[in-house]
Amino acid sequence: MLNLSIIIATYKRPQLLSRCLESIYLNLGRDIQVVVVDDSETGEGFEIASKYPTTYLKKSIYDRRGQAASRNIGLKYCVGSFVAFIDDDDFLATGHLNEMIELSNGSDFVYGNYFEFSNDNLKAVDIGKVGINEMLVCNRLPCGSFAFKRDSIKYNFDEDLRSHEDWDFILKNIFDLNLRQFNLYPVVIDKSYNNTSSYMARTKNYFGLDFLAIYARFPCLELAEKRAAMLTTMGLNIPVKLLQVEPYLNQRNFS
Repeated sequence: MLNLSIIIATYKRPQLLSRCLESIYLNLGRDIQVVVVDDSETGEGFEIASKYPTTYLKKSIYDRRGQAASRNIGLKYCVGSFVAFIDDDDFLATGHLNEMIELSNGSDFVYGNYFEFSNDNLKAVDIGKVGINEMLVCNRLPCGSFAFKRDSIKYNFDEDLRSHEDWDFILKNIFDLNLRQFNLYPVVIDKSYNNTSSYMARTKNYFGLDFLAIYARFPCLELAEKRAAMLTTMGLNIPVKLLQVEPYLNQRNFS
């Protein structure tokens, strides 16, 4: 069995997809599975993906659009013992993703640090010992910096969220797993496209509402003040007392 499957959701950016794929095979070799899910109507990623030993999937007119739906389709085709995700405008900097999996030692979820690239500058972002409490306030783990053991994934991406579906996916699946953090830097998050064609740029107007939706899905009384402070950065002034909600029985049953 292969150690790793990587899912790339792509949309009308063949040059960036090419860079992403080249970085994967350059740093990880070819003893992995790469699943490319193309959301474009004309299959613009096919020519690029066909240059590599990828599993290429073009969404049909009956499939839902967006990254969440693309990743859910990709999950059906993964065969590796671990599954990772990377956006088509990002790329791998090292072979650390493989290294984390090789050193997982029974862990169900492994994660590391990452680089940010913007304006020709590369910055290392050390997330330290990010745990569940930090993740319940905001997402600190970009795609490419973590991997799930495939058999530990119980829930799909929420296709109704317009942003932060990767954060919601992590939270839904991470509880009760064995986690392991590494001081390694597997991925480069390219911020150059944040104000133009990136998925996050296109969904920015929904950030506040989707944060509220995720907070409602994962109530946490002791984090209400931190959550209120986070929402103010997005222009939402929500009284702390409205966020002081206790989880109810079976709160995390998402089936």
